[in-house]
Amino acid sequence: MVNFSGCDSIITLNLTINASGSTQSQTACDFYSFNGQILTQSGTYYDTLTNALGCDSIITLNLTINVTVASISQVGAVLTATPAAANYQWLNCPSFSPIANAISQIYTATANGEYACIVTLNNCIDTSDCVVVSGLDLLDNFQNKHISISPNPSSNSFTISHSDKSLLHDVTYKLTNLSGQIISQGENKNCEEIRIDISTCGKGIYFLELKHGSKISQHKIVKE
Repeated sequence: MVNFSGCDSIITLNLTINASGSTQSQTACDFYSFNGQILTQSGTYYDTLTNALGCDSIITLNLTINVTVASISQVGAVLTATPAAANYQWLNCPSFSPIANAISQIYTATANGEYACIVTLNNCIDTSDCVVVSGLDLLDNFQNKHISISPNPSSNSFTISHSDKSLLHDVTYKLTNLSGQIISQGENKNCEEIRIDISTCGKGIYFLELKHGSKISQHKIVKE
């Protein structure tokens, strides 16, 4: 530019641009509060604030929301909590008092009552609804302790026997998977042992229910 004397005037500008912003990553259960927003889905979120210099400051949030929903599937007295690969604590309802040493995904009730399960996954905790187990007073002399199942675990087949061999006469049996789908069922008339073939079944856990009149016995079967 030209100054008041008609001479060239050179202006030198030393400029500093202050960039303002931050990025943060957070993990939460069910929801996360972000500057007044309640977020319930994983994703990337942005917000703009004004810093001490009066400039816009952009905050970037990388958010992971974990959700754990506990539920129980039931086959007689055998209860299975979901989701899998979590930590478990079974409870007595309605007091929700913990059952000692009941920390596996599958719990077999030993008495009539109501049961629930606390499931912890990815540091998120949920408690299932209570489910009712009944009919265990019908076991009588057909109780599980008198019944032998071997081998269990098994890769091909297993054999059911009873300390009183005559009690296996007129027994009906049903083998189901975790979803309640019937894999095998039938009735034993006069044999002193029952053999069930599971060679074509996939590896996993199955439930066996035996009935003798009004008496019921239930067992967990593991297929290797």
